[in-house]
Amino acid sequence: MTQGNSGIIHVYTDGCCEPNPGPAGWAFMVYRNGVELESHSGSFDHATNNVAELTGILKALQWIAPNAPGEDVILFSDSMYCVQGATEWLGRWKAKGWARGGHKAKEKNRTLANVELWKAIDLAMIAAPNAAIRWCKGHAGIRGNEAADRLATQAMQSGSIDPGDPADGDWLTREYRSIMRVAV
Repeated sequence: MTQGNSGIIHVYTDGCCEPNPGPAGWAFMVYRNGVELESHSGSFDHATNNVAELTGILKALQWIAPNAPGEDVILFSDSMYCVQGATEWLGRWKAKGWARGGHKAKEKNRTLANVELWKAIDLAMIAAPNAAIRWCKGHAGIRGNEAADRLATQAMQSGSIDPGDPADGDWLTREYRSIMRVAV
């Protein structure tokens, strides 16, 4: 990564769900030099907490690629599952045909949960190679994390959808195809 003249950009993502599964919200907050630049959020009528967390990361990466090309970006998530998935496991899943490790006798255990989201995140990471994904402790007073948590919770509670975020149909397939430039 090459550092831009205006400082490192910090992006905080979060997702929430109550109950799990149930209504869910996602959000991300963008900061440069401690100043909030932008925020986005959205919701699902019914999803899991992991889907909400992954969607926050995906949407943040999709924001980073066109809005911060060549700038150093650190993307923070309080979900260890998401961070480890993106930084440690994704390459192995991809190499195994988007399946988890395991023995052939346990084929059902090889199914990768949220595979379409992981595929979209993989593509978004390729489009935003300047973004490093890191874990941060949730509910620990970290300003950006707390703000993303509040925004995701508000989106979940209000059912609000970020402009341009399709709320109906198979939006993830459309996202994947738009990244890959495949006709819908």
